[in-house]
Amino acid sequence: VLEHAAAVAALEGLGARPRWYRPPYGQLTARTLVEARRHGMGVVLWSVWGKEWAEPSAEAVRDRLVGGLEPGAILLLHDSDEVPPPGKAERAGRALELLAPELERRGLRSVDLDTLLGDGATLRPVS
Repeated sequence: VLEHAAAVAALEGLGARPRWYRPPYGQLTARTLVEARRHGMGVVLWSVWGKEWAEPSAEAVRDRLVGGLEPGAILLLHDSDEVPPPGKAERAGRALELLAPELERRGLRSVDLDTLLGDGATLRPVS
């Protein structure tokens, strides 16, 4: 919770106002929910997890994501190699490139959370 408060303060110091909070590992506690609300943030999870850290290739990550593609899906990928194994950020980025044709084929598009949730999307539990 202290890390969360420090991060919010740092972002606000830069003129940014975070609106959404995704708890690490999707672990929700009463305390994190209270802190998110105190900072005026909505809590959001994901519906499809790429697991780029566990998959051997960008193609495997893409295949995992394709299985959960539908209107309103929220994809979870990580863009950092700060935590092992190395190469996962590159796999995640490449998986998104590989996913683009499937999104187009299905008539889906990528949007930010404000746009998605502003369209009255139904929130669902993590699968």
